[in-house]
Amino acid sequence: MAGLTRMTGCRAKMIDWWFSWLGDTEWYRLWHPTDHVMSAWENRVNGKYIGASHLVHEYLAAKDGALYKLRIDFHDPSETFDIAKYKASGHFAVCARPGLLEAPLHVGRLCHFIRNTD
Repeated sequence: MAGLTRMTGCRAKMIDWWFSWLGDTEWYRLWHPTDHVMSAWENRVNGKYIGASHLVHEYLAAKDGALYKLRIDFHDPSETFDIAKYKASGHFAVCARPGLLEAPLHVGRLCHFIRNTD
């Protein structure tokens, strides 16, 4: 699945900052005040999200849907992309493997791919 979100005035370095800054539940709810319910981190060192796990409770289909309890394991984009092509692109990606919080099971791959535009 892919979606396009136009974020006028937002640059790739701002997205990197957001994930590095993102903290507890109060901060996570700034992104989506109704769907984001809980936020915590494991193995996060000095605000770096790569190599850390984001533990979240969130609604993915509004409050009419189920509450998902997820572990999102962030990793270096080199694990997803051909690193030479990725670096040559000049773009930025936040990559992770989402899974269930209560089970050691990844259920897919997640990538926020950011392009700076005019």
